Amino acid sequence: MKVLLKGYYGFGNLGDDVLMRVVYLWLRRLKKYEIDVYSGFTPNNGSYPTHFPSDYNHYIHNILADTPTLVDWTHKAEYDLVIQGGGGIHFDHSKGGNKYLMLNKLFEGIGVSAVAKSESVLRRLSNKKLNIAFKHKIGIGVGIGDFTKDGRNRIRHASAIRQYNYLWVRDSLSEHWLKRLGYKQKSFRASDLAFKTESWIP
Repeated sequence: MKVLLKGYYGFGNLGDDVLMRVVYLWLRRLKKYEIDVYSGFTPNNGSYPTHFPSDYNHYIHNILADTPTLVDWTHKAEYDLVIQGGGGIHFDHSKGGNKYLMLNKLFEGIGVSAVAKSESVLRRLSNKKLNIAFKHKIGIGVGIGDFTKDGRNRIRHASAIRQYNYLWVRDSLSEHWLKRLGYKQKSFRASDLAFKTESWIP
């Protein structure tokens, strides 16, 4: 089974990297997964700082005491499962004006499922395939919200949320936005796996 750990990994953020370690060690103990790790902190990132070495995010190998393949958004592959790491992932504080205000009201009324289906149809019609494809996706300790009423990226996030087959959110605000966005899949709220300190404090 081919698995991708996806999150804000390799940016030097301790909390996110701790979550990555906990989930990775859990999967490795099960001994039936081929695991890649997604890290967007690469020269392929348009805002990558030029004073950083191109292999900066390879410190991930030290944290994991293993050498999984590190991939970014340019990587083309299909995974059986994507496990999206926690933190504030889905939010939008941008201001798009009246056009986006009307669009967001329309799509909020339609619901997340319809948004995702519309995007999927448009993607097929334009023959624009995702680089990273997957059969199933779960979220662990994911933070959702806030969203401005006229946010330019609200619809995109709504569609991404719909892709989760199972979603573990971190707080009541996230639950509020799931309900407001019309998420219908399985979800629950619980503490972050980073509190499983025996997996990383040593």
